[in-house]
Amino acid sequence: MSKTVFSAGDPLTPAWLHASGGSDATSGHQHTGLDQDGSVPKVNLSAAAHVTGELPRANTIPGLFYMDGMTIRRHPDEYDTSVSVGSCADANGVVRMTVSSAISKDITATWAVGTNNGGMASGVSLVNGTWYKFYLISDGTTVDAGYDSSTVAANLLTDSGYSYYRYLGCVYYVDGTDYIRSYYALGDTFRWAEAQQDASAQALALNTTVDIDLSVPDGAASLALVSFLCTNGINTFQTQVWDDIVTTYSSGNGIGIQGAAGDIVNMEIEAASVWVGGLNQLHVRQYSGATSGSITVRTRGWRDLRRTANRT
Repeated sequence: MSKTVFSAGDPLTPAWLHASGGSDATSGHQHTGLDQDGSVPKVNLSAAAHVTGELPRANTIPGLFYMDGMTIRRHPDEYDTSVSVGSCADANGVVRMTVSSAISKDITATWAVGTNNGGMASGVSLVNGTWYKFYLISDGTTVDAGYDSSTVAANLLTDSGYSYYRYLGCVYYVDGTDYIRSYYALGDTFRWAEAQQDASAQALALNTTVDIDLSVPDGAASLALVSFLCTNGINTFQTQVWDDIVTTYSSGNGIGIQGAAGDIVNMEIEAASVWVGGLNQLHVRQYSGATSGSITVRTRGWRDLRRTANRT
């Protein structure tokens, strides 16, 4: 078991510690029942000590990486996002934020405290065809929500005067007619109400890579849920499809697809769209057969890794 060195007087707040050497807290006894709320030091070592085991981060409350029952949806109107009843820690694990009744925020109006009021941070412009992040925010007592372009809800915190935030997911503002594109959310999985057709019979010239933009959030760690079909009406073909983990073609990339003339090969994959490359793309290359092959791509949704992993 690894050892962590602490200096005399260091405050510790793990659920338990096992120290070796010295006296009292460093006597080697196991201490149980120590809270992790971070409000005050629970153990103060009287002398330098080696503490064994993997210790939770000080000042971190339980359940940091989980959202108890909480999700978001487009509701009740096409320009609102609603946060359901639930509980979660803020992004830094300092306070717990509890939504006791659903909160709905209007993306087309400037942020104001309270449900059914404006939700857009005042320093952020509402632009057609743009992704916005949706956050829970709090001052430690009052809990609210809103939209921001910042990865740390900086504009929302300025507007509200609050100190704490938690990323809940992304929404796509289409335009003044469609407002927020309709989706369904369950945990970290978001599904479009209607699959987005990102390529329709896209021609695949022989030995030429085609890059296809996917309908997934910008600037968030996500896995795109993509279905596609490849075909060639003239002769047998071989095609490769890969994601942004590698951005250039090689014979070992991605998924190999092959078929006879007239075959339609269809499958659904999880594509690492933003996690490494940041380009929100699928890459396709036909490397044998006639030059008249094609691919059709539909993005059905995405898994938002930031939502549960709490990455910023």
